Amino acid sequence: MALSKGLKIQVKPDPACYSVLLESRHREDCLLFESGTIAALTPDEKEAIKGQYERLQEAYGCLGVLQLKSGNSRLHFLVLVSGCTSVGRILDAEVYKITSTDICPLQEETREEERVTALRKILNSGMFYFSWPNAGSHFDLTVRAQNQADKKAYEPENWFFWNKLLHVPLKHYQVSCSDWLLKVICGGVEIRTVYASHRKAKACLISRISCVRTGTRFHIRGVDDDGHVSNFVETEQVL
Repeated sequence: MALSKGLKIQVKPDPACYSVLLESRHREDCLLFESGTIAALTPDEKEAIKGQYERLQEAYGCLGVLQLKSGNSRLHFLVLVSGCTSVGRILDAEVYKITSTDICPLQEETREEERVTALRKILNSGMFYFSWPNAGSHFDLTVRAQNQADKKAYEPENWFFWNKLLHVPLKHYQVSCSDWLLKVICGGVEIRTVYASHRKAKACLISRISCVRTGTRFHIRGVDDDGHVSNFVETEQVL
């Protein structure tokens, strides 16, 4: 199933107070990013200032806010999904592979840093996946099936939630991340329909790379003090 570009990004190119509006086709409210802060605006508040903004781009989803230290200042960027393809459906959620991303600066005249270029290259590698809808679904791609069924085993410290740090700025300002942001895994997802006589089933193979201790094998080896092994991969089969 094709996913439409449900997010709209608008900017107010005011040198005195540069700001960005993030709107969703599925919501009446919006998010305002200004001077390093984030605020959720009501529909009335949005309509009052919307005329001051210019349309910048649209996106399939948002991964969160990237914060980078540059000298004595801190730079902020909105990480957006600009391309994705469906790999199949699991329960009530559609799973998509990220094919391209855009990184939108939340301040004026930001030179594209090497760190930003490197991040985009990693995200566009074809190894990152998310499920949709994010809110209201009974399926979480970052958590294995048995843990989703057992609420006691549902660990808040998720090893496979790769953009968890990008959610932190919104949480800091009490914005609901599930309403606005996607959760992604790094790895691989294959979904196929299998047949046995006149009966059929859906077979899903999900491999998740842990985000705790990653890196090239020449630099990241062995086990750390907390027992995390380097480049750990969890592979799950779901029927």
